[in-house]
Amino acid sequence: MSGAPKRSPEDQRRADLARIHCGKKALGLDDETYRAMLDQHGGSRSAADLSARGRKAVIAHLQAAGAFPRAAKRRPDEDPHVAKIRALWADLARCGKVRDGSEGALCKWIARHQGGPERLEWLGGPFAAQVVEALKKWLAR
Repeated sequence: MSGAPKRSPEDQRRADLARIHCGKKALGLDDETYRAMLDQHGGSRSAADLSARGRKAVIAHLQAAGAFPRAAKRRPDEDPHVAKIRALWADLARCGKVRDGSEGALCKWIARHQGGPERLEWLGGPFAAQVVEALKKWLAR
């Protein structure tokens, strides 16, 4: 038996609608684009009118479009700055400021522009903090 309790259909509907609206905001969709996407993937121009199957299809589309990025799991022995560096790099990719949001591209950027090691695991305290600050400044531009 699973540990999570079953949601009522109305609770699931509310959770789905909230997720759809969060996805719209995360992707920065204007109203017309949003309604066209709802119609194309869910069969209705209003999220409130979507069936359970339509809500599921819209959520799947939003997820495929990158609206709900998965957080990288942090290893217990990992420097906290490394998790922040990964999150900032993902934000830069999501904003379109970085073409390649992969960890490999991040490591290459650190080695090329910051003169650091080519693996995140090799970053140390003060240097990792410098990388965090550089990524923050880039994101703010």
